[in-house]
Amino acid sequence: MQLAIFVIWLFPCFYIDTKKDFGVKYLLPSTLTLMCIFFVFYTFQLMIHTENGDKYAMMMKILGPCGSIALNYWKTQEPNMQLHHLLMMVNYDAVFFSQGCVDQLYWKQMLRTRKKMGEMTWAPMTVLAAILLYSLSSAQNYTQVGFLFFYPLYNDYSIQCLYTTGTWMWLYFIVWTMQYVANKKFNDNVYKYVAGCSLYAYVSHYMWIVVWNVYIVRPYQLTFIPALFIDFFLTDTVILVTYIMFVLVYELIIPPKSQETKDKEEEEKALLANQEVMVAGAYDKKAE
Repeated sequence: MQLAIFVIWLFPCFYIDTKKDFGVKYLLPSTLTLMCIFFVFYTFQLMIHTENGDKYAMMMKILGPCGSIALNYWKTQEPNMQLHHLLMMVNYDAVFFSQGCVDQLYWKQMLRTRKKMGEMTWAPMTVLAAILLYSLSSAQNYTQVGFLFFYPLYNDYSIQCLYTTGTWMWLYFIVWTMQYVANKKFNDNVYKYVAGCSLYAYVSHYMWIVVWNVYIVRPYQLTFIPALFIDFFLTDTVILVTYIMFVLVYELIIPPKSQETKDKEEEEKALLANQEVMVAGAYDKKAE
């Protein structure tokens, strides 16, 4: 199935991204690089299932940043090539999505490894290392910036690599923080609509920002503060409203599960979680 999707994704390289032959020159090798990245994602997971393999769930977090660095080799900021830049961005997004999927699959194994690392004497040094990496990955130059709306932002390869690595650092930091402070159902409706629309917001927010800028901000020559207000609040409002509409239509077609069915599924999940804890405890005793 994955190979079939990649074959379909090769179509734009030859028949859509044809301007200046950038499809064959850059998009094609970028897509082949993406295939190699996916192959590493698939095979690396096998080590997690070996004895004492929990550590590989943490090590797997390096794959995403390395994948972005590999894609950066084929990234240019050629002006007036909007379609090409958009197609190239899809490859970056595919790496982000893939890393998120495998991280969720092996989240508990990663937490066990992170807990062990946190108990080591050198753990406080990771704070200093994080600050150092953050400073290195925060580009401060005002040249070779490239086009604002296409990721990654810069022209120079080394700055691109620092920039994409910084993206992954922020992503991991936010995910870990939100998992600790907000990974709970405070309210069923808020969880259903606000938390539920997060992926939809990620996919669609840029489209709404462009719409407001093209039809409101630029025609009326709004200054920064009003433009920021419109882009932020109007985008969030429209995303939430349209998502609620999508959910209502979806539930008309496919009615939601009854509370009894949900309770049964929760009970099965609890039993499965208990089994995982027992297995993990057995592994720890073996290691000792």
